[in-house]
Amino acid sequence: MQKTTHTLHHAPYQMHYYTVGTGPLLVCLHGWPTNARLWDAQVAAFQNRYRVLTLDWLGFGQSDHPTDYAYTFTQQAQWLGRILEQELPEGEQVTLLAHDIGGPAAILWASAHPTQVRQLVLLNTVLYPFSTTTEKISQVLFHTPLLNRLLMSRFGLGRIMKDNTRTRESDFVQRLNTILDHHTHQDHRLWVRTITEPVHGGKTSELPTIAQTLADLPVPKQLIIAEEDPLCYAYMKRFTEEHPDVPAQVLEKCGHYMPLDRPEGLNAILEAVLLAQKTP
Repeated sequence: MQKTTHTLHHAPYQMHYYTVGTGPLLVCLHGWPTNARLWDAQVAAFQNRYRVLTLDWLGFGQSDHPTDYAYTFTQQAQWLGRILEQELPEGEQVTLLAHDIGGPAAILWASAHPTQVRQLVLLNTVLYPFSTTTEKISQVLFHTPLLNRLLMSRFGLGRIMKDNTRTRESDFVQRLNTILDHHTHQDHRLWVRTITEPVHGGKTSELPTIAQTLADLPVPKQLIIAEEDPLCYAYMKRFTEEHPDVPAQVLEKCGHYMPLDRPEGLNAILEAVLLAQKTP
């Protein structure tokens, strides 16, 4: 099927998003430092049964990369809302599939619009204000002059993603390059902001309550946890211990970027999860 590119204007910025397929709306939200192309395998798998929508958050992919913008989870949730105002037909519900720092935005929007959510599926998501060991190390590296320039280069971003995946599939590099090729040129200082501002700013605003907000959401929920994720496993594990009533599945032998790392394994889990919430 032919993918359609859309441009959402909200002065003075432009966000790009993409739709393909027909059926109930399935929205896929990427995290850092990826973009809409993270979901290529899921788009291919589900476009015959869903209208699949992917997007590039501001600061990522083909969307604007503003330097005078506050990169927060609340801002992301507002952009998600603007898209759904256009793309979710009145009276219908959306399934949200979110990864990494795309998760809090999905939770915040869902908490304000629970009757419009068919299902919320979270992959390796930030859910608490505490810092993991990996995150603490990353923050030092991100703020070290010259080193952060290297880390935020195409080579560095690719290295970060490779180091946080476990696959040895022959086409992995091709899948990774598809994501990196979709990014336009961006200053290394802005790349640092797109991760440090939402996460560290969120620890004094959205993140102290985000886990409880998720637990209280009156919508079907599903967690999918990568067994070997050094970035978000601790958040997801803590949530499952505090809220054992929320369904969770573990994807074994998989790192942080599971749509890229083990696409077929993830799709098998999603197949069962989405089927369970199929419209009667």
